[in-house]
Amino acid sequence: MQHPLRTKPPAAYGWLRTIVVVAIALLASESFVVLGIVKPLRIEGSSMAPTLLGPHVKVVCPHCDHRFAVAADQVPEFRPYVCPDCREKFHATPTEVKLGQRMWVNRICLATGDIGRWDVVVFRCPERAGTLCIKRVLGLPGEHVDFSSGDLLINGQVLRKSLKEQMRLRQLVHREREELAAWHADDDGWHFADNAWQHGGEATRLAFQPAGGTVTDDLGINQTATRPTYAALDLMVTTNVHLAPGATVEFVAQLADGRVLTQTIDRPGETQVVWSLFDRQALLAVDGRVVWREPSASAWPDQPRLAVVATGIVKLGELQVWRDAYYHTRPVDRWPLAGVTLGPGGLFVVGDNVAISEDSRTWASHALRQELLIGVPLGELRDSRLDSPAASE
Repeated sequence: MQHPLRTKPPAAYGWLRTIVVVAIALLASESFVVLGIVKPLRIEGSSMAPTLLGPHVKVVCPHCDHRFAVAADQVPEFRPYVCPDCREKFHATPTEVKLGQRMWVNRICLATGDIGRWDVVVFRCPERAGTLCIKRVLGLPGEHVDFSSGDLLINGQVLRKSLKEQMRLRQLVHREREELAAWHADDDGWHFADNAWQHGGEATRLAFQPAGGTVTDDLGINQTATRPTYAALDLMVTTNVHLAPGATVEFVAQLADGRVLTQTIDRPGETQVVWSLFDRQALLAVDGRVVWREPSASAWPDQPRLAVVATGIVKLGELQVWRDAYYHTRPVDRWPLAGVTLGPGGLFVVGDNVAISEDSRTWASHALRQELLIGVPLGELRDSRLDSPAASE
């Protein structure tokens, strides 16, 4: 017996189905709030910037057109702003203060135990009763945690992130554009047009020269905070590479101890390339797949010097430089020289804005007890009808 063919429903039915699904989702979200499965939350501090923003103003650099956020409590009153990209100073009238992001917090993960390293968690602050905080998990129960040259050490070994984790945690340093070119060519083989570096002819070099000469761990959101700054040792280059037949492009990292790390791509056509130097490891990924990696037994001796060498017709679009978080301790931290060993129920958490965050480095106990956990953020909350408690530093 033949079954009748299903016909495509009229467009009106499609719209009706969408409306019903949205209505059910809204009812479910409010039901989840009532049941305590999810919890609305507003970000009130800047310790998780740039991942999550508390109250802030938007500023546009008049020199390079870079747009960046500044914490509302760090707007300079008498001093000029400093652009985190071109490093130029300027005065500007800040825009209206934007409220912190509002998030859904998933509480079900506490029952399932589904919290791992690099997850962002919301919890009751161990040293400020009644205050909610939000940080990222770095250390798990039973582990020994320490830092060295900006790297996270777990049980005495540098913790190397996967490519997916690197892409998730990276922080933007520079996006190449007409208003600010931080890559410079040795000769006329390269030219910048249509938001891309383009090359033709014999092998020529394109080198990254950041404003000020060094990429630091500073963030534009920290305009007035007193904090130490460090040279960011772990850098990443991402770009869309287009090669004509017979062309090649070589990614180069020159280290201060004389080592030179290189990898060459010669496949014609367009590919997405990641050239990473995170976590004492050089890594090349093409179209999301790691094709080469080389670990180092020691930290980079200084900030690597990045370059690209092209032969033939080559185009580099969406050329961007990123950095990893630079983990360190500060004079205000109660940090033992031997590092910290977590107990059976302890987590080690740090804010993405490492320079100013109050977290496990600062607390006397160092560990976040799991019974203080509230949950993990699910996504940004758009419904202003729901009241939301605040998460501070």
